[in-house]
Amino acid sequence: MTSSIKSGENAEHGNISQEATKAEFDSSALSQIRVKLVDDLRELFRQRKIGEDIQLPRIIVCGSQSCGKSSVLEAISRLSFPRGRGLCTTFPIEVRLREGPPSAAKLRIPEIKFKKDLDCLEDFGKAVEEAKKALRDHHKCKAGETKIFNEKLTVELSRPDFQTLTIVDLPGLINSRNPGQSKKDIDVISDMVRSYMKDSETIILAVMSAANDGAVQHILEMAHGEDRSGKRTIGVITKPDLVMPGFKLEEEWLRYACNETDYKFSHWHVVRNRDNGETFDLSERDKREAEFFDSKKHTIWKQTLSKDQLGIRNLVNKLCAVLEEHIRINLPKVHNSLLKKLEKCQAELVALGKPRDSNDARRDYLFQISRNFEDIVKAATNGRYNDSHHNEFFKDLSLRLRAIVSNHSKHFARFMLQNGHKYEESSGSEKQGDQEARPMQQEIPGFPAPPALSNHTPQHISREKFVQLVKKNEIMGDSTRFEGAYETSNINTLFHEQSEHWHQIAKAHVDSICCQAVQLIQRAIGAVTKETNGRQSHTGNQLCRYLIDGGQGSRYQTKRARRPSDLHYSMNEMRQDLHSKLDEIYLPYRGARAMTLDPEYHAAASQITLQRQQAEFTKFTTHVAGKCENKARAEAELNNCVATFEISQNKYAYGPSEIVDLMQSYYKVALRTFIDNVTLLVLENCLMYRLHELFNQEKVLKMVHDDPCLLSDLASEPEENVKRRKKLQEQEESLTAACDICAANTNYLSVQFIQSATEDSTPPEKGPLPLNGQNEDEEL
Repeated sequence: MTSSIKSGENAEHGNISQEATKAEFDSSALSQIRVKLVDDLRELFRQRKIGEDIQLPRIIVCGSQSCGKSSVLEAISRLSFPRGRGLCTTFPIEVRLREGPPSAAKLRIPEIKFKKDLDCLEDFGKAVEEAKKALRDHHKCKAGETKIFNEKLTVELSRPDFQTLTIVDLPGLINSRNPGQSKKDIDVISDMVRSYMKDSETIILAVMSAANDGAVQHILEMAHGEDRSGKRTIGVITKPDLVMPGFKLEEEWLRYACNETDYKFSHWHVVRNRDNGETFDLSERDKREAEFFDSKKHTIWKQTLSKDQLGIRNLVNKLCAVLEEHIRINLPKVHNSLLKKLEKCQAELVALGKPRDSNDARRDYLFQISRNFEDIVKAATNGRYNDSHHNEFFKDLSLRLRAIVSNHSKHFARFMLQNGHKYEESSGSEKQGDQEARPMQQEIPGFPAPPALSNHTPQHISREKFVQLVKKNEIMGDSTRFEGAYETSNINTLFHEQSEHWHQIAKAHVDSICCQAVQLIQRAIGAVTKETNGRQSHTGNQLCRYLIDGGQGSRYQTKRARRPSDLHYSMNEMRQDLHSKLDEIYLPYRGARAMTLDPEYHAAASQITLQRQQAEFTKFTTHVAGKCENKARAEAELNNCVATFEISQNKYAYGPSEIVDLMQSYYKVALRTFIDNVTLLVLENCLMYRLHELFNQEKVLKMVHDDPCLLSDLASEPEENVKRRKKLQEQEESLTAACDICAANTNYLSVQFIQSATEDSTPPEKGPLPLNGQNEDEEL
């Protein structure tokens, strides 16, 4: 025997405080309340399927087969557990012992609706076998098949001499397979025991037989693996009577009990079980156990260990004290966890919104959505992003539609000035585009880049080829006159050819703005219908279809008039209106009679006329001056030239080169007008001023009266939301009940603890139990 094993020595280790067994006030009543509270919470969690992730304090009994585990449980509960070699327990058994009047043992397995009340406790073993048969029938097990079940048998029993205690018996670990046992059985049991051990609030009662070496006790390594610190593990050594006094095996187990090995647990205890051959009752069993520890032959146990480490009664006292202390410390944390789950549950209910099971509820729901939608769209089209209640929404710059339209319209104007014409004169002077239009488009960071409106670039031709085009058109014989000129039909023809790409480019510009508007609608609907987790809500999906394509393909699609106030007016129809308006403003430039009242054009045309007249007059006067020798003759010839010059003004048209100049002057004026009209009459009037009208309260009211089916399709909840709300409401009710239980009992227990501590002259070292809301920094 090593000198380090000293009488009464016991390592002080871990957070399962041994002070719990030395409480300085009577905690019997408080202990009962706490243990019952945890049992009630666990039952509530099971029934309502809440709190799966909340860990409640409990004691589990685990060990290898034939280690004496069932005998320990029998001695604690006074129930005759199945014992013997092989696999006796094939499912967890939770035993709830209560101090109170004698009652029948209540056996329950709620999952399979097994229920049995047992008056004769001697038949407990038979009742457990009945529960096993019920489980086998439920799972349709074959004859001779070994099956480990996860369902838990709950046993509740009260006696005046009981201490309040809840303990869970787990199937025994298999060290070596017996006939009928498979490797799968070994793994299933090991996984089950580990799953219980992993719970940080579980107190592990690791039972091992002193008749075998510690090295072969699998439970030692398993408990040590799941609880490295040993703070929540209690080692129980059974069958000390089978160890020869003075032998090495006895010394080894004494070292374990004194925490002098690598397996340092918070407590160690030694019990002497009733042997399988011993048939006396449990009272006699307790007497024999006491005689064993008092005997001179086995006095080493009593000499080496403290008294409260020996015997089943002391073990029960210790378990009750440890469980009660564990509950006292962790109850506020359990309460806080429940409050957090309740808060999360209520937040999800708020996100789901109120039930929409009537037209009034659906109308109110769409009222709110339409109001928020209109607010967002107006802010986007007016450019008042900071004044909106949706500032967060507009942090995405791609949703600022006013800025995008302005940016893209500038790009459209530049593109038209640079690339809108079919031909460009290759002389040094700029005839078609203004120099101020030439600088490259300046990108605005964060905004969508303007699209490529066309792959067209002007064809460079010389003045001579331009003149040839005019002559070619003259040959074709178009006699339509141009306003303010004579024989100027070629201006129309040449202008039509020069501007033939306008419509295509403008349509591409309008369509790109429509795409941005569609994106705004989709994102705005997602925001106002509470889009979460990257998934669009049911109403959001329906509204997007309704507002973008009018619900094409859905049962509420009807024949509809195309006007903004119409119930079924959609973005698709707004796009068609934009195209129609574009056709309308482009039509005058394709007509046979091109005209303008723009002073700039008329000034240019007058200048060209004046230059031609001056040239002609100079030509005639020069001719006359060369022919005449006297003044009278000169005056006569000059009068004749003037008459001839006036006739020629009515008889002859502009020259081909002058037609080109007049067309270019008109093109410049018409292009600027066309660009303004696309911006103002098409985009502003038909889109920006009307986009918010796609969905507003007026439309919702119209749905209520004219199309209740449409109202139902848009605002009704999907069945999954209805089911989810019902489940959350049930969960809220259960969590509220659990929180109320915790709050009431926590406060009551705290007051009782403080009163008891105050009555004692020596205050408890741990102080009063923290009131509700404290210990938030401690983890479960």
